[in-house]
Amino acid sequence: MDHNQCALLLCFQWKCDSSSMSDQDAMTPEIQSVDQLIQRAEALRHTDFNAVIALGTEIHSRALPLEYWRGCAMGLFYSAWGYLRLSNYVEAVKPAIEARRLAQTYGLEVEEAYSLSVLSAIYAAVDNPQEALELLLRQQRIAEAHQHIELLASALQDLAVTYEDLAERERAAYYYRAALEQADQHGLLYVKTFGLLNFALHHIDLGERESALQLCLDALTLAEQNQFRDQEVRALQILSLLGQEEVPAERLEQSVHIARELGEGLESQALTHISRWYLEHQQHRRALQTAQQALTLSLAHNNNQYTIHNHRYLAAVYESMGDYAQALYHLREYSKVREKLFDERQQAQMNVLLTLHEVESAQREAQMHRLRLETAEREHAERLQVERLHVSLEKERELTHLKEHILQRVSHEFRTPLAIIRSSMDLLTRYAERITPEQRSTHQARIDANFDVINRILNDISAVLRAGSADPQIRLSQANLHNICEQAIFHASQQTWNYDRIHLTFDCDSDTILTDEHLLREIIMQLLSNALKFSTEMVELEVRFLAGNLQMTVRDQGIGILPEDLPQVFKPLFRGSNLDEVPGSGLGLAVVQHYVALLHGSIRLESTPQVGTTAHVHIPAG
Repeated sequence: MDHNQCALLLCFQWKCDSSSMSDQDAMTPEIQSVDQLIQRAEALRHTDFNAVIALGTEIHSRALPLEYWRGCAMGLFYSAWGYLRLSNYVEAVKPAIEARRLAQTYGLEVEEAYSLSVLSAIYAAVDNPQEALELLLRQQRIAEAHQHIELLASALQDLAVTYEDLAERERAAYYYRAALEQADQHGLLYVKTFGLLNFALHHIDLGERESALQLCLDALTLAEQNQFRDQEVRALQILSLLGQEEVPAERLEQSVHIARELGEGLESQALTHISRWYLEHQQHRRALQTAQQALTLSLAHNNNQYTIHNHRYLAAVYESMGDYAQALYHLREYSKVREKLFDERQQAQMNVLLTLHEVESAQREAQMHRLRLETAEREHAERLQVERLHVSLEKERELTHLKEHILQRVSHEFRTPLAIIRSSMDLLTRYAERITPEQRSTHQARIDANFDVINRILNDISAVLRAGSADPQIRLSQANLHNICEQAIFHASQQTWNYDRIHLTFDCDSDTILTDEHLLREIIMQLLSNALKFSTEMVELEVRFLAGNLQMTVRDQGIGILPEDLPQVFKPLFRGSNLDEVPGSGLGLAVVQHYVALLHGSIRLESTPQVGTTAHVHIPAG
């Protein structure tokens, strides 16, 4: 029995329902075009195998970039199907295995069942019925789970043939009946016709001629009624094997014409059957002529399977005619072609098995590679997590250390303003009736000024702690640059108790600037406060706002910064080694640098000990 033909008898239907594609897929024009190609491939599947291969390749190439995995799997199935029908098992293996792998990866069980129908036929062709059986049983389970009648009937038919090969006749008969029952229940007339003929061959093998005859006649009736022309040819050929007088030569000649139209190399087989009919009816010359035509066709199609049958049959014809020389010639040719066919089959089986091994090895290697990648990615993620935790821990340690230093420093810095506030409060409270209004105003001013000092220190601490984390929201607005400078000069003078020591040089093409007024005022005030604290001479403030860029320079003639201290002056709480006599929190320049960065600007210091320090600030417009 022809495994290739039996394993792939059904006209599977591509169903665009909930089991095959989603509603979203159905609405996609690109996916609809892929489904149209699938329908074309299905229409050609039993007539033009090369066209089906080409369509399968196109379906896969179109579906792949869309990640339309059902389309990909079906494209691979059609390519495998075409190669299988051309008996090119080596080329059929790769797309069939890839179709199954793809279907399993994306949970497409119905599409997996399609690929199993091809793979089981390949294993049967390379004489591995046990492996074919396992695949078919899975195909049966999938078809039953999804109530896919076509796939189920196909699996039952193929299981019957496989059990036939395993010489398990009873099981084979059970599956033949089960397949016919499914065909009857669901009106699968083509499946029923094919199944009847297979079951007839089963009865012929058992020597049950009458049962085989009835099955074959029923199949012939169905084939004629429904124009299943390929099955009509098969039915007539089987009837001729049974030696039925009811089958006239005209009907067998008609089967030859049908086979010629269908192609697929069936014409040679049909000619052989009609030649046997002629021989049985003592029409030796017509039998010989027809047999020679069959041989010519099988040789032309390079079909060694039919060729060896034709040589053997011609030997019998010549022997019946008494031409023993020709009979001997064809027997020798039969032996040569048979050996060649045996070698070809062995080589084909070896190639298929080798291809199966290579594909499966490649898949295992790909799986191992994926596992290695997943392991590496997991280890990398874990390593990154550990590193992030380590960085977070270090930041937390630095913040804790910074807070401790801040507490120590500010506790020292708060002593003087708190002492002044307490002293003035005591005087205002104890001697309220004795002091003059002018004295009262002076003490209140001292209290307010020192509260401002405390407030400034607290603001500096807040700015340093926020740096690098939750930065304040920048509030840009049109502001008067000259007023900002004047306010900064006033506050710096008030905080350091140094008045009239700041000289402003203002060279701007416009007084209006788009900036965050608060941040800019704090930058100028901090730089001026530092300059006033560390020098006794005049402090220069030069402001230039030209072509949308703000450039500020604060220059003093104070004690300066030591060269080894200069790289670290922007670190929070850092104080130069020559500043012990001058009070300060060590936060001012850190705050300035942070605010300048928020305005997308830059700051640079130049300093020479006992000569002075110059701060250059550049802030782009807006």
